[in-house]
Formats: sequence, structure tokens, C-alpha cells
Amino acid sequence: MDVTFKKWKCRANGKYYANGRKAIFLDDIEDGSPVAVATINIPEKHLEDNQVCIKDYSNNIGMALALIQAGIIKDNILNMVPCGYVEVSVYELTEKALKELWPSE
Repeated sequence: MDVTFKKWKCRANGKYYANGRKAIFLDDIEDGSPVAVATINIPEKHLEDNQVCIKDYSNNIGMALALIQAGIIKDNILNMVPCGYVEVSVYELTEKALKELWPSE
């Protein structure tokens, strides 16, 4: 799925191999170079299989809005979880994102 994040046109993909959770990595559409990691893997926090923690602070400000506009996450925050010195938002993935980004699951 394509995402416009700040000035970059990106393609979303990913999975955390350590625990199998869904990840969202954004790579530049033109050259495939990495642009951003949209998610945070917090292994000690329980998440449903259709949920992700979105990094929407620091260099990633605006990430949640970009993912909502791309149809990857729904536009309501389900929960806030502590992560170091910040809290991150938990969002639900859309059905379209689940089918396109993780089709074999």
C-alpha cells in the first residue's frame, strides 16, 4: 500500500521477526530506500493481531495521519501504552491493510 509521509511517497511493508507482530516500514517508492519505521514493537504489551503501536512523535510526527489517509489504520486510538519517556497510540489496522500487507495470515 502506498503512503505519503511528509515529502516522501512510500510503500508500506513489514513484520517483526522476533515475535511475529505486524510492523509498518515505509520505503521510498522510487528507489526502495528506507524512509521511516511507523510502528513500535513493545513485546510486553498485549496486542490483538489486528493492532499496532504507531510512532507519532519526534521525526515521525504526522505518521498516524499519513497511515489513516492511506487506509492502513482506522482513525480512532484504541489505547495509549507507555514506551520509555513517551506514550504511544494503539490503532486497529483496516481490513484492506490486513489483506494487502499480510496476505498469508
